[in-house]
Amino acid sequence: MVTRYLVDTSVWVNVLKGDSVTRERMSALTKKGSSIVMCEPVAMELLAGARKHEVLAINEFIDRFASLEFDTLHNFRSAGEIRRQLYWQGKTVKSVVDCMIAVLALTNEEIVIVHNDSDFELMASTFNIRHERWEQAA
Repeated sequence: MVTRYLVDTSVWVNVLKGDSVTRERMSALTKKGSSIVMCEPVAMELLAGARKHEVLAINEFIDRFASLEFDTLHNFRSAGEIRRQLYWQGKTVKSVVDCMIAVLALTNEEIVIVHNDSDFELMASTFNIRHERWEQAA
């Protein structure tokens, strides 16, 4: 099965700012046969941070990628469960949206979250989340 990379907002921001090292890493993934996917929580974060003149371009950028389906009934509740379980362990996830993204990685086959965000490392310490941390190059 093909590995699919779900790229978090923390990495997309680097790409959109022109980070050539991150772009090259993404290109290498697709060259080896992997695919890069989007999800609506990431799309929401990208659009929430867009300046007025960037909205059209960001929407077009988002639409270039296949998007993982988010089941609003089950996935929102599962995200809440992830955050609650970590809280009970004394671990604080800063972003509930990151919990939503983690649920998609847990409920879809062959998903690796690409991020530059400590929340995913924290969640992976308790849940079986495949992830890679990509630091900003410059």
